[in-house]
Amino acid sequence: MMMKLISKIAFLIVIAVALSCKKGKSDISGTYQLIENTPVSVSKGSQNLTVSASNLIDSRCPINVNCVWEGYAATDLLIKINETENKIKLCTGGCNVVKLNKQEVITFNGVAYQIQLKDIVISTNSNRRIAVITILKI
Repeated sequence: MMMKLISKIAFLIVIAVALSCKKGKSDISGTYQLIENTPVSVSKGSQNLTVSASNLIDSRCPINVNCVWEGYAATDLLIKINETENKIKLCTGGCNVVKLNKQEVITFNGVAYQIQLKDIVISTNSNRRIAVITILKI
C-alpha cells in the first residue's frame, strides 16, 4: 500500500515538472533591467535572445519642477534572436513630440511579444544608467 502511494506521488511530481517545463519553454515575458551597453541573454528552447540598450536619453521633467513639457526618455535596443539582429528605438513620456515609438513587436520561438521602455534609472551602486523594459506575450 505504501509503495503504491509513493509511486503515485513520484508520478505526479514527474508530470508536474514536465508540464512546468513545457509551459515556460518559449515565454520570455517579464521586466528586464538593462545596464547601458551590457547585453542580457535568455535561452528558451532552441532559440537564444540577447537584448542590449545603448544611447540612453532622459530629458524628462525632474520631480518638483514646473516644466513647459514632460520631456521623454529613449533608448536604442539591439535585439538578437539567434543570428538575426534587429535595432529599434523605444521611448517613454512625450514620445509624440519627438516621433518615437512607445512599443515594438518581436517574434521569438513563433510567439509575438510586445516590448516597451518603462523607465530609465540611475543605479545607486555604480551610477550607471539602466533601461527598464517589459516584454509581454501578445
